[in-house]
Amino acid sequence: MHVHQNSIILRATPQDVWSQWVQPALWSSWDPEIQTASSDQSLRLGSTGSLTTQRGSTHAFRVVLCDPSCSFMLSYQHGIGVEINIKRSWERVPEGVRVTQEVNLIGPMAALAARMRKDHFVQMIDRSLQGLKSKLEGPEVVVPQGAPSFS
Repeated sequence: MHVHQNSIILRATPQDVWSQWVQPALWSSWDPEIQTASSDQSLRLGSTGSLTTQRGSTHAFRVVLCDPSCSFMLSYQHGIGVEINIKRSWERVPEGVRVTQEVNLIGPMAALAARMRKDHFVQMIDRSLQGLKSKLEGPEVVVPQGAPSFS
């Protein structure tokens, strides 16, 4: 069951994006939902690892899709009767790289979980994308308009 999808354009290279995605130890530096994540290796199809959320729950994940030219997807048990699939993909655009993230729930309790937690998943995706943008582009600098006036 599709829950939410969002995209953001980054002024970065596909290699920059990919390097953040395939190193679970880096996830907590840009995804505010993740406290820690680890894997015995860089991610590839079939890789497994562990992630701990800021809420303190730990999940064993596995990589179910891994195509360095465009996307990867990880899957983990989200609760009884619900598996969560998080797909991250990218494509080149004139402004840089469009990064898309989506959440799908699978299992007999997926519809109920989607109704109960939709707002959480929307915020989770949006904060993750913004975090990746900040990590790769740096903090936004506000430039004042006009010349300062001193009296």
